[in-house]
Amino acid sequence: MNQQQDQSVSNARMRVVIADRDVSRIEFLQGCLALDGRFAPACVCFDAEECAALLDGFAPELLMGDSSLLRQLDGVGKQLPVTISLGYSAATQRVITSIDSPLDVAECKLAVSRAVAEIMSEKAAELSTLIDHYLRYQGEAPFRPRQMSVEVEGRSRDISLEDVLWIEADGNYATLHTTAGTFHLRETISSLAARLQLCGFQRIHRSSVINTAAINSFQQGRSFVLLKDGTRLSVGPNYRSELEAV
Repeated sequence: MNQQQDQSVSNARMRVVIADRDVSRIEFLQGCLALDGRFAPACVCFDAEECAALLDGFAPELLMGDSSLLRQLDGVGKQLPVTISLGYSAATQRVITSIDSPLDVAECKLAVSRAVAEIMSEKAAELSTLIDHYLRYQGEAPFRPRQMSVEVEGRSRDISLEDVLWIEADGNYATLHTTAGTFHLRETISSLAARLQLCGFQRIHRSSVINTAAINSFQQGRSFVLLKDGTRLSVGPNYRSELEAV
């Protein structure tokens, strides 16, 4: 396999972050992931702050973390990726299963298989949304909405898409950040990204979609985007080429 092919295979593998203070456990998990073959070499961190930065910039599909670190990450405002807890975890976001100590190879392989199934299910759902979006408008002039409806204090309110700066994921909900404030919408970020793509909106991260008209500048080799209101957002590695094309 030549270098270009090897790089292509590496890019196709799923990204994983291991968050633990125990070096021996980190090495054990790295060995289990290497045996699986579906993951790129893991990024490692030793505290919650470093882990949060990796989740934001590296955009992993799997997080394997010590339960005490996961508890510090829960509720930080960012949607966690599919997560395997090392020990019992009170964290509520995306924990698929737990691995008890002492670590066992068979138990680790089973946990990783469960996580992979969840990751692939999410990818399939997102692809289905995009295909449905494509088929719906193929061969005809696409409908481009100019506003969307949100519910405010029990009443429906129309928000102009021109006023929407960016959209943030919140589980099965989304938060619209607009020039008039923030609003919550019961719709997933994947569905919104597909629905608003023809309206000048672009997904830049697993947890965020931006209005490209609101971009002020790029920073640090296009790893971050600065919006006109001063908001600085991370651009995930899977979305940079698409954003550059736009």
